[in-house]
Amino acid sequence: MKNCRVRLLFLFWSLTAIQVSFANSDSLRIGAVQVSGYADLYYGYDFNKPESGNHPYMVSAARHAKPAINLAYLSFLYESASWRIRFAPAAGSYMVMNYAAEPRLTKYIFEASTGFRLSAKKNIWIDAGVFGSPFTNESPVSRDQVTYTR
Repeated sequence: MKNCRVRLLFLFWSLTAIQVSFANSDSLRIGAVQVSGYADLYYGYDFNKPESGNHPYMVSAARHAKPAINLAYLSFLYESASWRIRFAPAAGSYMVMNYAAEPRLTKYIFEASTGFRLSAKKNIWIDAGVFGSPFTNESPVSRDQVTYTR
């Protein structure tokens, strides 16, 4: 009987910690625009049962006891010989919890940048905008986050 309880507890625990990431390295090309997407879905359960329905102080996987989207975005990239523009609007609990203090129109921008090539002979670019940081492994994209548990 005790062995059965342990198995049931393990099964319950594993079902409450399910997270599925869907990502595709292939992208769709429409003319000069390359389109790609990403979705990170999860179900989390907090045994403290927070009244607000959110895990306090969490910016990823913040919802309690319901399936949710952590981060989903579509990325649009236009690239020519001398210009490139990237725009990626996003949605999900990460965007809601992490960008709560942002103005309404910028709250759901995951990436937005533009750049131009400095030299026709060399591959040197100047880019400006909103990017993910290349200096840390704390990415909101769970497939790139080394310490994000699934």
